[in-house]
Amino acid sequence: MTAQEMHIGVNQWLQKINARETDSFEVPEIDWALSEECLRFIKQRVNPLSNTKRQGFQSTQKRYDDLQELITSAKLLCYKKDDDTVFSFLPQDYFSLINDRSAVKNLCNSPINSVQTSIEHKQVCVVPFPAISGTSPFYTGLKFLRTDTGATLFDVANYVTTTNGIQNETEKFYIINLALEKMNKLSPDLEVRWENFDDVYYPNSFVFVVSILPSLTGVTVMPNNTIIPSVTKDYLKYILPTTKEVPNRLTKTEDLYVLLNSVYGTTIVSDPISSLSRGKINVHHRQKFILSFVKIDYIRKPRKIDLILNQSCELSSNVHEEIVENTARRLAGITKGENYQQLINENLITE
Repeated sequence: MTAQEMHIGVNQWLQKINARETDSFEVPEIDWALSEECLRFIKQRVNPLSNTKRQGFQSTQKRYDDLQELITSAKLLCYKKDDDTVFSFLPQDYFSLINDRSAVKNLCNSPINSVQTSIEHKQVCVVPFPAISGTSPFYTGLKFLRTDTGATLFDVANYVTTTNGIQNETEKFYIINLALEKMNKLSPDLEVRWENFDDVYYPNSFVFVVSILPSLTGVTVMPNNTIIPSVTKDYLKYILPTTKEVPNRLTKTEDLYVLLNSVYGTTIVSDPISSLSRGKINVHHRQKFILSFVKIDYIRKPRKIDLILNQSCELSSNVHEEIVENTARRLAGITKGENYQQLINENLITE
């Protein structure tokens, strides 16, 4: 379904439910409800405790097919966190982990400082979302350029015109979501995040991160021609010529240090203990082995459904009707549609 078709479907279902004040929902509100329903749908499929059938991710062929469009693989470099731990940055579009593996090398009682290391330089440029003055449509002149090369990173004029532009300054989230999606598809060398990177919160800002040449000296923001210089952050990584791939043992934080200090449950080269925290995956080696990278399979965040920008649902087309129906039911719950409870009961049977 296109975004337009999903909107039509929601409105038709609301009429079927006899929801009151059907016309009171604005386009951005329906977009938001559809996008939230996609996230809710993913959580329901992944967690068997969140659905009535108690069936989790890939428990059945249907559940496998429901989310297969979002299953993604990534190979992540590891950096030193402390003497006993390395970490990798989770991808900017990460939503839920399926599995993780490590490329390990047994230290065989050798000291960890005998392992060859190198420093990786990351250029980080924090660009506050610009305040745009003038009248609607807003943000039509917004453009991000590489200061060093002049190459265009994002130009809102390629997607938003004076006829479909942003009519309210508070709707800047349209531009933010669009810019993140487009810029993160430009090159594997460039990653753009929103507000958070490496345990630091940058309010109302894009965070540009480049770790492979050519380096990013800064970002020029148009139309004000403001230049935001980048800063360099250094991360130590281990260089391992030969490694063996083994599955990690993802561990709850509450059990982590009990297991690490246990004779039988501690991390070992054939069964490394991993954990998640603040946008990172940590692998605990306790200087018994070392690793150079982590491989993960994960469910990525689907893009936002957006009628103005004509962005459709990324989930399999087989579930679009289900997303539309569930969205309408939840909106009907807000307006107290007359047939709301009956349709909810039917949904519990057919889910």
